Amino acid sequence: MRAGRTTIAAAATIAVFAFAAPLARAAHSSAATAHESSVAPGRVLVAARPGVDPRSLAASATGRAPRVVPGRPDLVVVETTPGDEAATAARLRGRPGVAWAAPDGIAHIAAVPSDPYFAVQWNLRDRSVAGSADWAPIWGTGITGAGVTVAVVDTGVTPNPELLHVLPGYNFVGNNTNTSDPNGHGTHIAGTIAQATDNAVGVAGVASGASILPVRALDSAGAGTYDTIIAGIEYAVAHGAKVINLSFGGDNDGGLCDELARATSAGVTVVVAAGNSNGAVAYPAACPAAIGVSATTLTGAPASYSNHGPQIALAAPGGDNTVDLNGDGHPDGILQYTFSNGVGGYYFLSGTSMASPHVAGAAALLLQSAPGITPAQVRAVLMATATDLGTPGPDDRYGAGLLDIAKAVTTAASENLPSVPPATTSSTGAPGVTRLAGASRYATAAAVSQAGWSNGSTIVYLASGTAFPDALATGALAGREPGPLLLTAPCSLPGETAAELSRLRPLTVTIVGGAAAVCDTVAGQVGQITGATVQQLAGADRYATSVALSRAGWVTADTVYLAGGTAFPDGLAGGALASHGAGPLLLTAPCALPGAVRDELVRLRTTHVEVLGGTGAVCDAVVQAAASATGAIVTRVAGTDRYGTAASAAAAGWPSSTTYVYVASGLTFPDGLSSGPLAGLTGAPLLLVPTCSLPATVAAALQQLHPLHVEVVGGTAAVCDAVLSRLAAASAATA
Repeated sequence: MRAGRTTIAAAATIAVFAFAAPLARAAHSSAATAHESSVAPGRVLVAARPGVDPRSLAASATGRAPRVVPGRPDLVVVETTPGDEAATAARLRGRPGVAWAAPDGIAHIAAVPSDPYFAVQWNLRDRSVAGSADWAPIWGTGITGAGVTVAVVDTGVTPNPELLHVLPGYNFVGNNTNTSDPNGHGTHIAGTIAQATDNAVGVAGVASGASILPVRALDSAGAGTYDTIIAGIEYAVAHGAKVINLSFGGDNDGGLCDELARATSAGVTVVVAAGNSNGAVAYPAACPAAIGVSATTLTGAPASYSNHGPQIALAAPGGDNTVDLNGDGHPDGILQYTFSNGVGGYYFLSGTSMASPHVAGAAALLLQSAPGITPAQVRAVLMATATDLGTPGPDDRYGAGLLDIAKAVTTAASENLPSVPPATTSSTGAPGVTRLAGASRYATAAAVSQAGWSNGSTIVYLASGTAFPDALATGALAGREPGPLLLTAPCSLPGETAAELSRLRPLTVTIVGGAAAVCDTVAGQVGQITGATVQQLAGADRYATSVALSRAGWVTADTVYLAGGTAFPDGLAGGALASHGAGPLLLTAPCALPGAVRDELVRLRTTHVEVLGGTGAVCDAVVQAAASATGAIVTRVAGTDRYGTAASAAAAGWPSSTTYVYVASGLTFPDGLSSGPLAGLTGAPLLLVPTCSLPATVAAALQQLHPLHVEVVGGTAAVCDAVLSRLAAASAATA
């Protein structure tokens, strides 16, 4: 998605995420590949911090009267000179009282059209059709989405005999109540969700009993500005929608992620098309709170146009209007009733715009099957029951796999619902070795939290999941004042994290890092979800933040641990060692001891400093400075590389056997960050490994430690399955 005034496009492209064709023929839309302007000329979105009037704030900063975004009293649109949007936003971000500012973006629809009848709706058949959503087995069970309102925020929805439950909505393009669809995109999407079924006419829909709330936020060309889209989402939440479908995309966040987090926190499941440019996932599908949906074809293969990336939650049928692989005489697009050039009929469309409403309809079925199910549980059920295709485990093309509606409904109806987002703990055939993982870094952190704090926690730590420095020293404090470390996007709280915070019921949530790492918006969301006291521990930089953490936990400390603050590996293992040794972990520049850190060493009256890492990480000048400032004995815990240093830390803290050992990737930081507090809770070391090999130093450490249980934290993309059997063999051996 684009940052400024971003146009939303149907899943055919960033401009439109769909491709259309009538029942008799299919035509590939050129709009599917067009790349349109991503910024609304001369417009900037400005969000105010709590208690600040955004109108006076923006007016004083720009000298122009702003316009409040409907439904968002904290958000305004201000006018600026066309071409100066980015500069104006940057200038506004530096003013007190501003939570965030960004050029108003434009998003575009994402679909492809074609024509009628259930016989050609391969996408709703059972799994005898490889690429279907497996809807047919639940027809006749009475599960139709009845009582659930699904908002279609799109080009509008035109009433027709095939849509029986359309509620009054609103048109934010024309600022009136006429929600008719001049494009046909929104009507087609509404049909996939809730087309009248078993009425001896036309085609079927996934959740025919659901009510459609039409919200027009896109113009006749399928484009819409971010402020209009945000207003539309707010309207949908305020008017009772429990599911929102967004089949469009833009180039960047521009406030969309914040809006989706607000909707999810209000109990609304938000399903978003990934986009049709065969590139990175568009916004808002890339937002943590979104259920991002990629597209597949009749054979179950990834659609050639579908965007892909780690933000994909699962895949669903999007079709391909350019082929007829089943030989039924029709294109392999998605068939629903809609309008083209004012003519109503059954049209085939293809694109991620067509994939997401399958998932939105499935969400409605789950909400009928299990009233009260949360957005995080809807996500968890959909992902846990998806058919794993492509590379084993979650991948960038399919996410968790291809939507399986029948399995999802059966799981929801069983009332055996997950309490957190999809996390997996499995032996994978390696005795004594299990894997603890989620579909994303945020879900993995939630899974780690559940493993260690199954009955909740009075204290929770929250840090950025996109940058490591602030959180690196948290493991030591979490060992002294136990609580899990959850991760968040900088300016929006992921659905997985929100769900886990709700489950934990904390009294205090400590956000680690300043506003540049975790925005004030997140603090507000955390407070709303938990009702807890929300505090922030931060310093002027990463080194001062580590000092703040130390001051929060220690008056004095006999032993202090010191690690480089410009790289993460030594600090990950050092955090577990520091927790075990009951001392704080401070960070240092590679060859200069920061003044704030020197002063903290003196304040703590430490007698022993353990430096993590070799001279390439922390040079001898820092060792000498620490010794000179404190008079303490300074020793170095190091190996020949990051894996050897982690092994040396384990040997230093655990000279004999231990019950547990945690293992995380040494190449990426998120899983290791969330592992630290759990390692501290169980009194265990943390070892690091490459993606698909076991270093000799790590194998030797496992032989020495001889653990009963080895817990690998992170999915197969972080630590592949081949490593697990090697870990098991090394743990079983004796040194």
